[in-house]
Amino acid sequence: RAIRGVEVWTRKLSAAPHRTADYLRLVHMPKEEEVATSFRERMLFPLAGMTGGANGAFWVSNLTLHNPTREPLFVTLRFATAQSRTDRRLRLSPRQTMVFPGVVKSLFNTTGLGTLWIDYRANHAPVALLDTNDVAHGGRSSIQKPLTVRDAATFGGDAPELTIVGIPAAAGRRVSIGVVNTGIAPAMFKVSADGGKAFEVEAPEDDLRLVTEPEKRLGVAITPATTLRIAPKSGTGVAFATVVDADGGTQFIAAVPSQK
Repeated sequence: RAIRGVEVWTRKLSAAPHRTADYLRLVHMPKEEEVATSFRERMLFPLAGMTGGANGAFWVSNLTLHNPTREPLFVTLRFATAQSRTDRRLRLSPRQTMVFPGVVKSLFNTTGLGTLWIDYRANHAPVALLDTNDVAHGGRSSIQKPLTVRDAATFGGDAPELTIVGIPAAAGRRVSIGVVNTGIAPAMFKVSADGGKAFEVEAPEDDLRLVTEPEKRLGVAITPATTLRIAPKSGTGVAFATVVDADGGTQFIAAVPSQK
C-alpha cells in the first residue's frame, strides 16, 4: 500500500526528556532511490518470536533475507505485538544474503510473540524465509514462507473464506489457530469445522490473534480429514495453524483462500 498512516510517539512519564536533536535523529528521511516509486507491497510472517512456551519450551525464530536482483533493495521490517510496534530499515546489496539468528532479539532488541512484516518496493521483493524451533528441546524447525495479500480472505470479496486441511493427529501434539489482520480497520473472523461449533476472533489492524486448544472451542477433534474454515465477518486477513509434536518438533500450515 502507498499510505501507511501516522504514528504518534509519546514519551513515557518515567523517562527523562532528551534534546530535540536527539528525537529528530530518529526521523528517517528516505533517499531518492528509496522513493523511486511510491507504491509499496508487504509480505508477512504471521508468527515470529523469542518466547517461552508450554512444557518448558523456548521458541526462537531466525530470519534469512536475500536480494536476488542486481540493484540494492531497501526494505522496512516491523515486528508487531499486541503491546508495541518496532521498525527497522535495511539495505540489501545486489545478490546479498543476510541472516538474523534470533531475529526478534538480534534485530528488534525485544522478546515476545508477534508478526513480522516486510515492506518493499513493488516488484522488488526480497527472498525471505523464517524458521522457528524449540531450542530448549532441540525440536524440528518449522520453515515459513511469507504470506501476501494474495493469501488473504476479505469480507464480501472474491475469496471470502480461508481453509486449513491436513493437520496431523499424532498423539500428544498441540494445535493452535492464528489469524492476522492485514487490512486498515479492525477485523472479525469466524472459525468453524465440520460438525463443530463456531467461534469468533477479533483482531485490530496488523495484529495477530492466536487461539490455543481450538478443539475445545470447536467441540470436535481435529483430524487430517478435518476442514477448518476461517471467514472474515468484517475486514481482511490471513490465517494459519501450528502443530507442536510431543518431541518438540513444530509445523506451520498456512490457510488457503477459497473462491466463491
